Order: sequence, then C-alpha cells, then structure tokens
Amino acid sequence: MSAIERLLVPGFAEFPKCRCGSELHIASIVPLPETPRTELERRHHELELEIYEAQKHPSCDDLEIIELKRRKLLVKDEIACLPQDIRVL
Repeated sequence: MSAIERLLVPGFAEFPKCRCGSELHIASIVPLPETPRTELERRHHELELEIYEAQKHPSCDDLEIIELKRRKLLVKDEIACLPQDIRVL
C-alpha cells in the first residue's frame, strides 16, 4: 500500500487480507468507473470479506457460510465467462 493510500484509509492495518495476500484494495475506497469485469471483481471481493467476517464468529451458521461461498463461486464463474481485457501500452 502506498503512502497516499495509507493517508486515505485511517487504520488501514486493521483490514482483513484477501486470499491474494493484499489488504483492502484501493479500488474499494476510491471510486473508479466500473466495467462489468470490475463490478464482478468488486462483488467477489465483498463476498470474500463477508465470508471472512462470518468465519470469525462462532455463532455463524455453517449453512450461511456455504451459501456465501456458493455465491462467490457463481461470481467467479461469471468473471471467467467474460472476455479478457486487452490493454495496449
């Protein structure tokens, strides 16, 4: 996380990490124009955070976690069906 990003997010160290190993992505903080891919990626990341929070609480129902994981996999499948972004430098 850059120094500018740290200024934007007080207490940034408290954010949970995703499986990719990064902290909360700056795209979740600074609004950017959303393409279908970025919207799906954002939804996937939000579900990742919901699963993380649900697993922290022992009172959370296992069926709820299973449902969140199922929804996350559906979003991942939608992302896989989209054409790849081609960027020319």
